[in-house]
Amino acid sequence: MNEEIQTILDNYHRDKTRLMDMLWDVQHQQGYIPEQAITLLAEGLKMSPGDVKETLSFYHFFLDKPFGKHQVYLCDTVIAKMQGYAEVRKALEEATGADFGGVDSSGTFGLGDANCIGLSDQEPAMMVDNVVFTRLNSEKVQNIISQLKEGKTADEIANPEGFSSTDVNYVNAIVEENIQTESKVLFEADRDYKAILQNCLDKKIPEQVVEMITNSGLKGRGGAGFPTGLKWRLGREAEGEEKYIICNADEGEPGTFKDRVLLSHSPKDVLLGMIAAAYAV
Repeated sequence: MNEEIQTILDNYHRDKTRLMDMLWDVQHQQGYIPEQAITLLAEGLKMSPGDVKETLSFYHFFLDKPFGKHQVYLCDTVIAKMQGYAEVRKALEEATGADFGGVDSSGTFGLGDANCIGLSDQEPAMMVDNVVFTRLNSEKVQNIISQLKEGKTADEIANPEGFSSTDVNYVNAIVEENIQTESKVLFEADRDYKAILQNCLDKKIPEQVVEMITNSGLKGRGGAGFPTGLKWRLGREAEGEEKYIICNADEGEPGTFKDRVLLSHSPKDVLLGMIAAAYAV
């Protein structure tokens, strides 16, 4: 193992800021991250083994012990539990012979829970060897596990056409596209973005834009409900000649799943808001 770890260290120029990449490489090679690898990484990066373990233990999908040839993680969000999670969980245990949190007697399947994998509209969903399967039921589970036992990879099962992982067809092959894109509730078919932007900004100085947003009562939609006008004003008053607007999106959990929809189906709305914010601050 020493030679493999030294190669990984060299691939990343022994840069400790790339520790997560190194841990992934070890796990892909070994199936998990053994104690010996932790020690060798720590020595190569001039860190303590405890520092390496601190990073490893923080992330759910890093493994410090064997967890089966095929690693299965079932999403356990509230949406999944309303859509048949219990049935799917039971089917997985019956099909694999493993209990959740453990590995079957042959060492073939490891079963675990995962919080949210960003597919709240297609629950129940699971990841098998990092490949997503959605809208699960007991019959689908049985079929997937049977094919894995026959020697097929998870990618071959989910993507029988063999699309490249960088091809949009690959995404369409493994997840469904069922988002409503045109309605009064979500997005209008045609919007004159230039006119909207002019209406917001034309003949207005930045302070007026901030005041307009403040008076509108608009609040952030990230969960905390922070007043947008106040955020823009604080940004404008902050010291520094150069300021940046960053789009911080979240695709997980029911309350923030809307961000993925906005970015994939109405990015112009996001950019419009960013342009207005940039002008204001």
